[in-house]
Amino acid sequence: MSGTAADFLRLLEALRNGGAPVLSEASVKLLGTAKPGDFDIFIPGWKWPLGWSVLLDPSQTGTPQSAGTWRWGGVYGNSWFVDPARQLSVVLLTNTAIAGMIGALPDAIRDAAYGAL
Repeated sequence: MSGTAADFLRLLEALRNGGAPVLSEASVKLLGTAKPGDFDIFIPGWKWPLGWSVLLDPSQTGTPQSAGTWRWGGVYGNSWFVDPARQLSVVLLTNTAIAGMIGALPDAIRDAAYGAL
């Protein structure tokens, strides 16, 4: 897969707005619905259902993100999140390896996005 941050943002926005023309609304809901038995991930308050990690309890994280936020990142320096409650989607593509996926850089971008709301 290849593309730009703008391309990926268009995909996330399509998913956030119901999925069309990429997926059905039911498929998007299934990808982001955490239920008992879903994998725990190493970040408190988050679960990993079928598609991406989902924030269940913001009080455990110190994040400004809303419950129900989707998040994912890649070891080569990308990260993204979608906060459906706030109608916000953010994409970060870097060549910083793990630092672009988790840690100070994506947290600073997240905080800046919420500070601008």
